[in-house]
Amino acid sequence: MPAEVPSLLLRPSRRWFGLHWAVALLLVLNAAPPATAEPSAQQALHAMFDARWQQLMRTHPEWATYSGDHRHGDRLHDASAAQQ
Repeated sequence: MPAEVPSLLLRPSRRWFGLHWAVALLLVLNAAPPATAEPSAQQALHAMFDARWQQLMRTHPEWATYSGDHRHGDRLHDASAAQQ
């Protein structure tokens, strides 16, 4: 007659399945952005990004035009033979 196998060893998949879900839930909750971020700090960051974007558009009018911003089209590089 074979020795009796403990019930703990019979169902390790259910135990590990629950453990994996608990770890995944903890990782997702820790990865979420904090809900207490100050709106003024976020607005200042977005203003900084916008100022940098506008400066890049002024500095590189070809790229601005390619990106769809045609405000700087009057400063495009002229590669025609008459200009060279």
